Amino acid sequence: MDYLKYDTDGRVTNTGAQHFLEGEKRLYDGRFLENSSTTGQSGVLCCQHMVHRAFIGSREWEEAPFPIIDRRYLGVQWKLRLEAGETFTLEKIYCVHTGRDTQYAGDMDHGKRAAADGLALIRKAYAEGYDALFKKSAATWETLWR
Repeated sequence: MDYLKYDTDGRVTNTGAQHFLEGEKRLYDGRFLENSSTTGQSGVLCCQHMVHRAFIGSREWEEAPFPIIDRRYLGVQWKLRLEAGETFTLEKIYCVHTGRDTQYAGDMDHGKRAAADGLALIRKAYAEGYDALFKKSAATWETLWR
């Protein structure tokens, strides 16, 4: 069996100075990951949400991933076996809401709103699926470039 890991890593540093402080990590419905933390220097809230979908060939891998939660780290891992010639596809959908987003300006409780908004958005995006989101994104960029 091989292990596949996909994550959001808040342990990234520049010459030893960490970007994010330890925050709250949650798992919803065994699939939706939430990592809420603040930046180390300016104290800006950052709510990250992600969800993964795996396919072997055209068949979706139904087994939920195993969550990995550690200090300033949140990820998932699958245990699966691929036969020679099989194709593995991973879809990762990710969104970020911060305390500097305009919809939270002046809101003293922006952390709870950002987390709730991010969870609602990632659930919606997961329901739409990667291909539909990709098409919407391509159409938006096409309009922008014209």
